[in-house]
Amino acid sequence: VTYSGLALLLAAIAFAPPRPGRGPSATIRVILLLLSPLPAAPLAGRLHARNRHAAGYDIERLARSFPSLREHVIPASGPRARATIDFARPGAVGALNAALIAVDYG
Repeated sequence: VTYSGLALLLAAIAFAPPRPGRGPSATIRVILLLLSPLPAAPLAGRLHARNRHAAGYDIERLARSFPSLREHVIPASGPRARATIDFARPGAVGALNAALIAVDYG
């Protein structure tokens, strides 16, 4: 089934008259089940077993070793929090990537 075919099928389901006294047909239930989003796996479960960053990046350690990352570090704000960066800022992500390459893989 192509996406356009699926869209037509969904439109037909959405605008089909309700079946009095009965729930959706088995076909509609299967389609809705197939289209329902799956819960996201935890990050550690999606990474390779030997990935050294499966528990997250040690931003503070990287910033100590790579000075250009320091300006992008957002300090930890609570007792269990960890330092981070604003991943929406390309400069911060670029500095983190450069620090990872230089410090952990250099």
